[in-house]
Amino acid sequence: MPPSGWVAMQRIGEKSRRMAELWLSKGGRAGGGTLPISADLASDSMNMTQHVLANPMALVETQAEFWQDYLTLWQRTTQRLLWVRTPPSR
Repeated sequence: MPPSGWVAMQRIGEKSRRMAELWLSKGGRAGGGTLPISADLASDSMNMTQHVLANPMALVETQAEFWQDYLTLWQRTTQRLLWVRTPPSR
């Protein structure tokens, strides 16, 4: 990922952490409802961001694999709806 991408991901991670901290400081209430969450949400969010930043290509590869599997699922579903024989899933 180019350096500008790193900077953008770091900025997103930092903003996400600040938003989580702000939300937690208000007692986790938005619109009158509450959501049971861990008090460590901000820390967990930052840890996840750092993990992704450590190896962004792993995230890209995982996303590409997810979308490939998703498209295969719909392709086979469509074929079965049209009574076309399909190979078994892996």
